[in-house]
Amino acid sequence: MKQEGSTLFAEGGKKLYIEKLDLLTSQYTCGTVMLPIDGVLQTVTVEPADIVELYNVSIGNKTYKIKADSYGELVTGLIRIKYSLDDELALIANSRIKDVSEEDKAFQEWREECKRIAKQYIDA
Repeated sequence: MKQEGSTLFAEGGKKLYIEKLDLLTSQYTCGTVMLPIDGVLQTVTVEPADIVELYNVSIGNKTYKIKADSYGELVTGLIRIKYSLDDELALIANSRIKDVSEEDKAFQEWREECKRIAKQYIDA
């Protein structure tokens, strides 16, 4: 992310995300604004520390916010949408004692899909 004065700019196909505003944008000028929250105008201050740069990835009819600084981190973040690290380790352990299961095949297909999607966002 690049900063010029109090304005931040997303770089490299990423977006800026401000959780307290639930706002996804390409650039944002930090400071204090008045926003209607639950029908009442309230003061909200956004500082650079409140802003995260991430990939907003669409898969099917859902979008996922994935924080990653490299192709590998993006692939891993995408894999974690469906499989936890524990799930992945269980598949590896199971493959040591039996033939490749349908579960492992499904995991490998998802992993390949994650790599394909990540390449759309990051030149790998």
